[in-house]
Amino acid sequence: MRSDLRNDISRALASLQPAEREAIALGYGADLTIAQIAWLSGERHATVEKRIYRALGKLRETLPSPQALL
Repeated sequence: MRSDLRNDISRALASLQPAEREAIALGYGADLTIAQIAWLSGERHATVEKRIYRALGKLRETLPSPQALL
């Protein structure tokens, strides 16, 4: 079961655009703020915010619901 979830997460992350994947990795993996990600990437704050919002929506659609994991 755990390897299935790991595979699901890998597939979901692979389905994101590279910029979306980077923003998610920096925000949740490196625990950076949107302002920090914008500064690092040279993008506007609003651009990074939209990118993360869009990526999280895609991940929600792709990944199984938490109830399905129980």
